Amino acid sequence: MLALAREAWAAIRGVDRRVAAVCCAGALVALLDNYQGSNGFFREVRWGGAPPLAADVYWFGASFVLWFVLPLAGLVLARQPLREYGVGLGDARAGAGVAAALLAVMLPVIFVASRSPAFYTQYPMSVSARAGGRTLLVYELFQVGYFVGWEFLWRGLFVNGLGRRVGAANAILLSMVPFAVMHAGKPEAEALGSIPAGIALGMLAWRTRSFWWGALLHVAAAASMDLFALLHRPAA
Repeated sequence: MLALAREAWAAIRGVDRRVAAVCCAGALVALLDNYQGSNGFFREVRWGGAPPLAADVYWFGASFVLWFVLPLAGLVLARQPLREYGVGLGDARAGAGVAAALLAVMLPVIFVASRSPAFYTQYPMSVSARAGGRTLLVYELFQVGYFVGWEFLWRGLFVNGLGRRVGAANAILLSMVPFAVMHAGKPEAEALGSIPAGIALGMLAWRTRSFWWGALLHVAAAASMDLFALLHRPAA
C-alpha cells in the first residue's frame, strides 16, 4: 500500500503544471456553466418576471464570462504569454481562407439537414427567438459571445495552450472529447458530426495559432442553422 502511494505521489509530482492547470480550469468552468450558467438555472431562481428571452441572454452572457473572461483574466494574473493561448489573430491569411473554405462545405450540409423535423424543431433553441425580427437579432448577437467563449476554452486554452506541451495532435484530440460530449442532446447527426468538426476546428486553431477563426466559423454556422431551420419550419 505504501509503495502504491509513493508511486501515485511520484506520478502527480511529474505532471506538467500548465497541463494540470488548463485541464482543471476547463473542467471547473464547464461544470459551473452547466449548473449556474444555464438558462435552466435562470428560470429556477425566477428572477423578477423576466421575458422568456432573458434566460437565453443570461446563459450566453454567463458562458462568455466563465469560458472567456475568467480564464483570460487568470492568464493575465499568472503573467502567461497570451499569444501562446491563441488570443491574437495569428496567421490571418490562412485563417480567413480555411474558415471560408470550411464554411462553403458546411453550408450545403446544414441546409439539407435543416429540412429534417429533428433539426428545425431544435433550432433556434430559444422558442421566443423563433418569432424572428428583433428578438431573433438579439438572440443571435448574444450567441456570438457564447461561441467566442466556447472556442477560447477548447481551442485557445486546450489546443494552443497545451499543444507545445503534449503535442499538437494530442491537444486537438483532448479538446475534441469534451467538445463532442457537450453536443449530447442535439440532433444525432449534429452530435456525431461534432467529432470531425472538433478535430477540424482544432487543426485550424493550431495552424493559425488563433482561436478567433474557429469562433468566426462557429458563429456563422450556428446563425445559418437557426436561419435555415426557420426557413424550413412549417407555418403554424
